[in-house]
Amino acid sequence: MKDGSLKPYIDFYRNRQKIVALICVVVFLIAAVHGISAARQSSRYVRDKDGLICALRLNPEKEAISLPLSVTAQKEDVTVKLDTVLSFRKEKGNSGAQQQLSVEELLKRDLQEMTAEIENQKGTVIELPSRLKDGTALTWTDGTASSLPAVFLLLPMGLFFLYRYDSQKKKETARRKADDIRRQLPAFNSQILLLLGSGLIFHDAFARVSDGYKKQNKKGYLAEVVREIHRETEETGSSLTTVMRRYSKEVGVREFSRISGLISDNQHKGVSLTEKLESESEILWNLRKKLAEEKGRTAETKLSFPLAILLLVLVLVTASPAILQM
Repeated sequence: MKDGSLKPYIDFYRNRQKIVALICVVVFLIAAVHGISAARQSSRYVRDKDGLICALRLNPEKEAISLPLSVTAQKEDVTVKLDTVLSFRKEKGNSGAQQQLSVEELLKRDLQEMTAEIENQKGTVIELPSRLKDGTALTWTDGTASSLPAVFLLLPMGLFFLYRYDSQKKKETARRKADDIRRQLPAFNSQILLLLGSGLIFHDAFARVSDGYKKQNKKGYLAEVVREIHRETEETGSSLTTVMRRYSKEVGVREFSRISGLISDNQHKGVSLTEKLESESEILWNLRKKLAEEKGRTAETKLSFPLAILLLVLVLVTASPAILQM
Protein backbone atom coordinates (compact mmCIF):
# COMPACT_ATOMS: atom_id res chain seq x y z
CA MET A 1 0.00 0.00 0.00
CA LYS A 2 1.39 3.38 -0.99
CA ASP A 3 1.91 6.11 1.56
CA GLY A 4 -0.34 8.41 -0.47
CA SER A 5 -3.32 6.08 0.03
CA LEU A 6 -2.85 6.27 3.80
CA LYS A 7 -2.55 10.06 3.90
CA PRO A 8 -6.33 10.76 4.27
CA TYR A 9 -6.54 8.36 7.22
CA ILE A 10 -3.42 9.82 8.84
CA ASP A 11 -4.74 13.35 8.43
CA PHE A 12 -8.11 12.26 9.81
CA TYR A 13 -6.44 10.75 12.91
CA ARG A 14 -4.30 13.83 13.49
CA ASN A 15 -7.28 16.18 13.22
CA ARG A 16 -9.61 13.99 15.32
CA GLN A 17 -7.31 12.53 17.97
CA LYS A 18 -9.48 13.64 20.90
CA ILE A 19 -12.70 12.31 19.38
CA VAL A 20 -11.06 9.01 18.40
CA ALA A 21 -9.69 8.64 21.93
CA LEU A 22 -13.14 9.45 23.36
CA ILE A 23 -14.79 6.79 21.18
CA CYS A 24 -12.20 4.23 22.30
CA VAL A 25 -12.76 5.08 25.97
CA VAL A 26 -16.56 4.88 25.62
CA VAL A 27 -16.41 1.51 23.84
CA PHE A 28 -14.05 0.01 26.40
CA LEU A 29 -16.22 1.35 29.25
CA ILE A 30 -19.29 -0.26 27.68
CA ALA A 31 -17.35 -3.50 27.21
CA ALA A 32 -16.16 -3.40 30.83
CA VAL A 33 -19.69 -2.81 32.17
CA HIS A 34 -21.01 -5.57 29.92
CA GLY A 35 -18.27 -7.95 31.03
CA ILE A 36 -18.86 -7.24 34.73
CA SER A 37 -22.62 -7.69 34.29
CA ALA A 38 -22.13 -10.97 32.39
CA ALA A 39 -19.70 -12.25 35.04
CA ARG A 40 -22.11 -11.42 37.86
CA GLN A 41 -24.95 -13.08 36.00
CA SER A 42 -22.86 -16.15 35.20
CA SER A 43 -21.97 -16.54 38.89
CA ARG A 44 -25.65 -17.17 39.66
CA TYR A 45 -25.71 -20.33 37.52
CA VAL A 46 -24.71 -23.61 39.14
CA ARG A 47 -23.46 -26.06 36.51
CA ASP A 48 -22.96 -29.82 36.59
CA LYS A 49 -19.93 -31.72 35.29
CA ASP A 50 -21.30 -31.52 31.73
CA GLY A 51 -21.53 -27.74 31.90
CA LEU A 52 -25.34 -27.72 31.97
CA ILE A 53 -27.18 -25.52 34.46
CA CYS A 54 -28.71 -27.50 37.33
CA ALA A 55 -29.47 -24.81 39.91
CA LEU A 56 -29.60 -21.08 40.48
CA ARG A 57 -27.72 -19.16 43.16
CA LEU A 58 -29.71 -16.15 44.38
CA ASN A 59 -29.10 -13.22 46.66
CA PRO A 60 -32.08 -12.85 49.01
CA GLU A 61 -31.13 -9.26 49.80
CA LYS A 62 -32.12 -8.22 46.30
CA GLU A 63 -35.73 -7.16 45.84
CA ALA A 64 -35.93 -8.63 42.35
CA ILE A 65 -33.69 -10.93 40.35
CA SER A 66 -34.23 -11.78 36.67
CA LEU A 67 -32.21 -14.51 34.99
CA PRO A 68 -32.56 -15.49 31.30
CA LEU A 69 -32.63 -19.24 30.65
CA SER A 70 -33.37 -21.65 27.85
CA VAL A 71 -35.01 -24.99 28.65
CA THR A 72 -35.39 -27.82 26.13
CA ALA A 73 -37.95 -30.62 26.57
CA GLN A 74 -38.34 -33.70 24.36
CA LYS A 75 -41.38 -36.00 24.36
CA GLU A 76 -42.66 -38.41 21.74
CA ASP A 77 -40.14 -37.21 19.16
CA VAL A 78 -41.32 -33.65 19.78
CA THR A 79 -38.70 -31.17 20.96
CA VAL A 80 -39.71 -27.85 22.43
CA LYS A 81 -37.32 -25.09 23.39
CA LEU A 82 -38.52 -22.26 25.58
CA ASP A 83 -36.57 -19.06 26.12
CA THR A 84 -37.68 -17.54 29.38
CA VAL A 85 -36.62 -15.06 32.02
CA LEU A 86 -37.10 -16.25 35.59
CA SER A 87 -38.06 -13.35 37.82
CA PHE A 88 -37.89 -13.88 41.58
CA ARG A 89 -39.98 -11.43 43.54
CA LYS A 90 -41.84 -11.41 46.82
CA GLU A 91 -45.17 -12.16 45.23
CA LYS A 92 -45.86 -13.97 42.02
CA GLY A 93 -49.20 -15.01 40.57
CA ASN A 94 -49.91 -17.90 38.23
CA SER A 95 -52.98 -18.98 36.29
CA GLY A 96 -53.66 -21.41 33.49
CA ALA A 97 -56.57 -22.82 31.48
CA GLN A 98 -57.08 -26.50 30.80
CA GLN A 99 -57.93 -27.42 27.23
CA GLN A 100 -57.20 -30.11 24.70
CA LEU A 101 -53.78 -29.31 23.31
CA SER A 102 -51.22 -30.92 21.04
CA VAL A 103 -48.06 -32.49 22.45
CA GLU A 104 -46.03 -29.40 21.58
CA GLU A 105 -48.58 -27.07 23.15
CA LEU A 106 -48.78 -29.26 26.24
CA LEU A 107 -45.01 -29.13 26.61
CA LYS A 108 -45.02 -25.34 26.28
CA ARG A 109 -47.77 -25.06 28.88
CA ASP A 110 -46.01 -27.42 31.28
CA LEU A 111 -42.75 -25.53 30.85
CA GLN A 112 -44.46 -22.22 31.57
CA GLU A 113 -46.14 -23.63 34.66
CA MET A 114 -42.84 -25.10 35.83
CA THR A 115 -41.00 -21.80 35.41
CA ALA A 116 -43.76 -20.05 37.36
CA GLU A 117 -43.31 -22.56 40.21
CA ILE A 118 -39.57 -22.02 40.18
CA GLU A 119 -40.05 -18.26 40.48
CA ASN A 120 -42.14 -18.78 43.61
CA GLN A 121 -39.41 -20.75 45.38
CA LYS A 122 -37.41 -19.16 48.20
CA GLY A 123 -33.81 -19.59 49.25
CA THR A 124 -30.32 -18.76 48.14
CA VAL A 125 -29.98 -21.81 45.84
CA ILE A 126 -32.86 -22.85 43.59
CA GLU A 127 -32.64 -26.36 42.18
CA LEU A 128 -33.74 -26.65 38.58
CA PRO A 129 -35.77 -29.81 37.82
CA SER A 130 -34.27 -32.27 35.40
CA ARG A 131 -37.67 -33.66 34.42
CA LEU A 132 -41.28 -32.59 34.18
CA LYS A 133 -43.98 -34.26 36.24
CA ASP A 134 -44.72 -36.70 33.42
CA GLY A 135 -41.04 -37.68 33.21
CA THR A 136 -40.05 -35.54 30.21
CA ALA A 137 -36.30 -34.85 30.34
CA LEU A 138 -35.23 -31.21 30.59
CA THR A 139 -32.00 -29.53 29.58
CA TRP A 140 -31.16 -26.12 30.99
CA THR A 141 -28.80 -23.68 29.29
CA ASP A 142 -27.85 -20.06 29.64
CA GLY A 143 -30.39 -18.04 27.69
CA THR A 144 -28.13 -15.09 26.93
CA ALA A 145 -25.84 -14.92 23.93
CA SER A 146 -22.68 -12.96 24.53
CA SER A 147 -22.91 -9.53 22.93
CA LEU A 148 -19.35 -8.60 23.83
CA PRO A 149 -18.10 -9.00 20.21
CA ALA A 150 -20.88 -6.66 19.10
CA VAL A 151 -19.74 -4.13 21.70
CA PHE A 152 -16.20 -4.16 20.32
CA LEU A 153 -17.65 -3.72 16.82
CA LEU A 154 -18.82 -0.31 18.00
CA LEU A 155 -15.22 0.92 17.85
CA PRO A 156 -14.58 0.36 14.10
CA MET A 157 -18.16 1.36 13.29
CA GLY A 158 -17.83 4.58 15.27
CA LEU A 159 -14.51 5.41 13.62
CA PHE A 160 -15.93 4.57 10.19
CA PHE A 161 -18.95 6.84 10.58
CA LEU A 162 -16.77 9.59 12.06
CA TYR A 163 -14.42 9.33 9.08
CA ARG A 164 -17.34 9.38 6.66
CA TYR A 165 -18.81 12.41 8.42
CA ASP A 166 -15.45 14.18 8.34
CA SER A 167 -14.97 13.36 4.64
CA GLN A 168 -18.47 14.53 3.76
CA LYS A 169 -17.92 17.72 5.72
CA LYS A 170 -14.67 18.42 3.87
CA LYS A 171 -16.34 17.73 0.51
CA GLU A 172 -19.23 20.03 1.40
CA THR A 173 -16.82 22.77 2.48
CA ALA A 174 -14.84 22.40 -0.75
CA ARG A 175 -18.06 22.51 -2.79
CA ARG A 176 -19.24 25.67 -1.03
CA LYS A 177 -15.86 27.33 -1.63
CA ALA A 178 -15.93 26.37 -5.31
CA ASP A 179 -19.47 27.73 -5.71
CA ASP A 180 -18.45 30.93 -3.95
CA ILE A 181 -15.53 31.41 -6.34
CA ARG A 182 -17.76 30.78 -9.37
CA ARG A 183 -20.26 33.36 -8.10
CA GLN A 184 -17.62 36.07 -7.42
CA LEU A 185 -15.31 35.35 -10.35
CA PRO A 186 -17.38 37.22 -13.03
CA ALA A 187 -17.32 40.44 -10.96
CA PHE A 188 -13.58 40.01 -10.30
CA ASN A 189 -12.94 39.50 -14.00
CA SER A 190 -14.99 42.59 -14.87
CA GLN A 191 -13.08 44.71 -12.34
CA ILE A 192 -9.75 43.58 -13.81
CA LEU A 193 -10.99 44.39 -17.32
CA LEU A 194 -12.17 47.85 -16.25
CA LEU A 195 -8.83 48.68 -14.64
CA LEU A 196 -6.87 47.31 -17.60
CA GLY A 197 -8.99 49.45 -19.91
CA SER A 198 -8.12 52.52 -17.85
CA GLY A 199 -4.42 52.02 -18.63
CA LEU A 200 -3.16 50.04 -15.61
CA ILE A 201 -0.95 47.00 -15.96
CA PHE A 202 -2.23 43.72 -14.57
CA HIS A 203 -0.10 43.80 -11.40
CA ASP A 204 -1.45 47.24 -10.41
CA ALA A 205 -4.99 46.28 -11.37
CA PHE A 206 -4.80 43.16 -9.20
CA ALA A 207 -3.42 45.27 -6.30
CA ARG A 208 -6.29 47.76 -6.66
CA VAL A 209 -8.87 44.98 -6.56
CA SER A 210 -7.21 43.37 -3.52
CA ASP A 211 -7.07 46.72 -1.67
CA GLY A 212 -10.72 47.29 -2.48
CA TYR A 213 -11.67 43.91 -1.03
CA LYS A 214 -9.64 44.71 2.09
CA LYS A 215 -11.19 48.18 2.60
CA GLN A 216 -14.72 46.87 2.04
CA ASN A 217 -14.01 43.85 4.24
CA LYS A 218 -15.55 41.80 1.46
CA LYS A 219 -16.69 38.34 2.48
CA GLY A 220 -16.26 35.24 0.39
CA TYR A 221 -13.60 32.68 -0.40
CA LEU A 222 -12.46 34.36 -3.64
CA ALA A 223 -11.90 37.68 -1.86
CA GLU A 224 -9.86 35.85 0.76
CA VAL A 225 -7.76 34.13 -1.92
CA VAL A 226 -7.14 37.40 -3.75
CA ARG A 227 -6.01 39.12 -0.56
CA GLU A 228 -3.72 36.20 0.31
CA ILE A 229 -2.16 36.21 -3.16
CA HIS A 230 -1.48 39.95 -2.96
CA ARG A 231 -0.10 39.71 0.59
CA GLU A 232 2.27 36.85 -0.30
CA THR A 233 3.44 38.66 -3.44
CA GLU A 234 4.23 41.82 -1.47
CA GLU A 235 5.94 40.03 1.43
CA THR A 236 8.03 37.51 -0.52
CA GLY A 237 8.63 39.44 -3.74
CA SER A 238 7.48 36.46 -5.78
CA SER A 239 5.97 36.79 -9.22
CA LEU A 240 2.22 37.44 -9.14
CA THR A 241 1.56 34.94 -11.91
CA THR A 242 3.57 32.24 -10.10
CA VAL A 243 1.70 32.73 -6.81
CA MET A 244 -1.63 32.91 -8.63
CA ARG A 245 -1.00 29.66 -10.51
CA ARG A 246 -0.07 27.91 -7.28
CA TYR A 247 -3.23 29.12 -5.53
CA SER A 248 -5.35 28.10 -8.52
CA LYS A 249 -4.05 24.53 -8.16
CA GLU A 250 -4.86 24.54 -4.44
CA VAL A 251 -8.34 25.93 -5.03
CA GLY A 252 -9.08 23.38 -7.76
CA VAL A 253 -11.73 25.46 -9.59
CA ARG A 254 -11.40 25.11 -13.36
CA GLU A 255 -12.59 28.66 -14.18
CA PHE A 256 -10.10 30.25 -11.78
CA SER A 257 -7.30 28.08 -13.18
CA ARG A 258 -8.26 29.13 -16.70
CA ILE A 259 -7.99 32.83 -15.83
CA SER A 260 -4.65 32.18 -14.12
CA GLY A 261 -3.46 30.44 -17.28
CA LEU A 262 -4.52 33.41 -19.43
CA ILE A 263 -2.63 35.79 -17.17
CA SER A 264 0.44 33.56 -17.24
CA ASP A 265 0.34 33.39 -21.06
CA ASN A 266 0.13 37.18 -21.18
CA GLN A 267 3.16 37.60 -18.93
CA HIS A 268 5.34 34.99 -20.63
CA LYS A 269 4.07 34.82 -24.23
CA GLY A 270 2.66 38.29 -24.77
CA VAL A 271 -0.88 37.06 -25.49
CA SER A 272 -3.46 39.89 -25.45
CA LEU A 273 -4.96 39.69 -21.96
CA THR A 274 -7.88 42.10 -22.45
CA GLU A 275 -9.36 40.21 -25.41
CA LYS A 276 -9.02 36.87 -23.66
CA LEU A 277 -10.62 38.14 -20.45
CA GLU A 278 -13.48 39.72 -22.41
CA SER A 279 -14.29 36.40 -24.09
CA GLU A 280 -13.96 34.67 -20.72
CA SER A 281 -16.32 37.19 -19.10
CA GLU A 282 -19.34 36.01 -21.08
CA ILE A 283 -18.61 32.39 -20.15
CA LEU A 284 -18.31 33.28 -16.46
CA TRP A 285 -21.58 35.25 -16.36
CA ASN A 286 -23.43 32.43 -18.11
CA LEU A 287 -22.00 29.99 -15.58
CA ARG A 288 -23.14 32.19 -12.71
CA LYS A 289 -26.62 32.34 -14.22
CA LYS A 290 -26.67 28.55 -14.52
CA LEU A 291 -25.60 28.17 -10.88
CA ALA A 292 -28.37 30.51 -9.77
CA GLU A 293 -30.93 28.45 -11.69
CA GLU A 294 -29.65 25.23 -10.12
CA LYS A 295 -29.90 26.79 -6.65
CA GLY A 296 -33.47 27.81 -7.41
CA ARG A 297 -34.43 24.29 -8.48
CA THR A 298 -32.79 22.87 -5.36
CA ALA A 299 -34.74 25.29 -3.17
CA GLU A 300 -37.99 24.24 -4.87
CA THR A 301 -37.21 20.59 -4.19
CA LYS A 302 -36.50 21.28 -0.52
CA LEU A 303 -39.77 23.20 -0.16
CA SER A 304 -41.90 20.45 -1.75
CA PHE A 305 -41.96 18.27 1.41
CA PRO A 306 -43.12 21.05 3.81
CA LEU A 307 -45.69 22.06 1.19
CA ALA A 308 -47.01 18.49 1.05
CA ILE A 309 -47.35 18.46 4.85
CA LEU A 310 -49.26 21.76 4.79
CA LEU A 311 -51.61 20.43 2.10
CA LEU A 312 -52.21 17.27 4.13
CA VAL A 313 -53.03 19.31 7.23
CA LEU A 314 -55.38 21.48 5.16
CA VAL A 315 -57.19 18.41 3.83
CA LEU A 316 -57.53 16.95 7.35
CA VAL A 317 -58.86 20.22 8.77
CA THR A 318 -61.35 20.57 5.93
CA ALA A 319 -62.55 16.96 6.08
CA SER A 320 -62.58 16.52 9.88
CA PRO A 321 -66.18 17.88 10.42
CA ALA A 322 -67.57 15.43 7.88
CA ILE A 323 -65.55 12.58 9.39
CA LEU A 324 -66.75 13.38 12.93
CA GLN A 325 -70.42 13.36 11.81
CA MET A 326 -70.13 9.84 10.32
